[in-house]
Amino acid sequence: MPVQLFTNNAGSTIASSVSSVATSITIATGQGALFPAPTGGDYFMLTLTQASGTETSWEIVKCTSRSTDVLTVVRAQEGTVAAAWAVGDKTELRLTAVSLSAVVNAGTTAQEPSSFLLMGA
Repeated sequence: MPVQLFTNNAGSTIASSVSSVATSITIATGQGALFPAPTGGDYFMLTLTQASGTETSWEIVKCTSRSTDVLTVVRAQEGTVAAAWAVGDKTELRLTAVSLSAVVNAGTTAQEPSSFLLMGA
């Protein structure tokens, strides 16, 4: 069963522009180590947002693989829309509404509870 991975304070900037259909995101050199390295169906959720000013747009993506500083993602998750992102925009591992709902509802529905793994401290 796939496990959703978490870690504290994982965030970076986007190192290469990302089109609205891209399935990989390159982040700042050396910052990949801040994020989990999913294998075997495991994943973590990322929030993409603009670099400066008040956040006014977001995209939630599902990261299914990390190779050094390149993240492989499934776009437009949790009701967000795939967008183009510029060099310097932000990507952060944030707790999302769907992830939190899965934790709150684990064991209270007929569905099998989701699995979670916390990485690091």
